[in-house]
Amino acid sequence: MFIKLHCHGMDPRDEAAMLGAPLQKFLRDLTSEAAAGSDYRVHFVTAREMVNIALAACDGRDGNPGDYRDYRLRLITRPHQP
Repeated sequence: MFIKLHCHGMDPRDEAAMLGAPLQKFLRDLTSEAAAGSDYRVHFVTAREMVNIALAACDGRDGNPGDYRDYRLRLITRPHQP
């Protein structure tokens, strides 16, 4: 199951809702509960990685979704390293 919790763009008037204390608390609670042994796991992924994980599931792959981040669509450039 995928639940998208964020979007790609933001109206500046929504900054407090999108980046402020309520969202920070929500993410902290979400990740803390998952780490404490909840029935769900949290994976922070890019859109490309999400598509790859979904494609792997459609192909019958199982296991850790993070293992399928590069399943079909791979990065075409190296990640920037400072």
